[in-house]
Amino acid sequence: AGEAQFRHDLLLLLLRYKGLGGSGFQAALGGGAHEALRSGFGCQLECFASPLNARSAPFCSGFADVDAPFGSIGSFFDFHPMTGSFQANPPFVPPLVTAMVAHMRSLLDAADRRRAPLLFATVVGASAAMRRSAAWQALLNLASSAHGRAHWDIPLHRHGYTDGHAHISTEAARMSSCPSAVFIFATTAAHAAFPPTSDKEAAVRAGMQLAVPRNLHKASKANRRVHLQKKKRKRKRLLSAT
Repeated sequence: AGEAQFRHDLLLLLLRYKGLGGSGFQAALGGGAHEALRSGFGCQLECFASPLNARSAPFCSGFADVDAPFGSIGSFFDFHPMTGSFQANPPFVPPLVTAMVAHMRSLLDAADRRRAPLLFATVVGASAAMRRSAAWQALLNLASSAHGRAHWDIPLHRHGYTDGHAHISTEAARMSSCPSAVFIFATTAAHAAFPPTSDKEAAVRAGMQLAVPRNLHKASKANRRVHLQKKKRKRKRLLSAT
């Protein structure tokens, strides 16, 4: 019965994530970056993960109905930690990032009033489109508030992610298709316990670089393909508007 239930749960999980499409949508921080955030800032639970890419359980994810048997505790937006350090690497979708920032600000404000240590190490794609969005402004606003402790820009060709299709791919890592940014948001108590330092920044940068695919030629081809697809979509939108 246990094996049959596992196969049933696994089938539902794989069908759900297959339906989402796009390996980049479920890309995650690699083990090196995860370890750098764990050792440098105490990050344990991931706020945006899935059973296919989570480094440990429990974790928050988008589909508790199919993810729960594999360690999910539900959506980050239903998660209200009083204290702790957490890693947030959300899908690079501006409305979702905007909502994430609002939720983090509310949690940090409440924790600061209690003088409790609460920290979010947040990694987002910093594409041109993201930087033009309201989501980016929301990130910068939180970074310039009392909760903003660090902001590090990661150049395009200096980092990668774990592929969202790593469970079926021959290459577990994928080159990032855009620059990324790391933000450290923390209460006063958390900042005292885990202050950002140049050594911690270097460790995070080195950890993210470890996820660059071994086959750099393949990675470069993948990047070119992504940018060509973006150009084609933009051209189609311009033609349809005329």
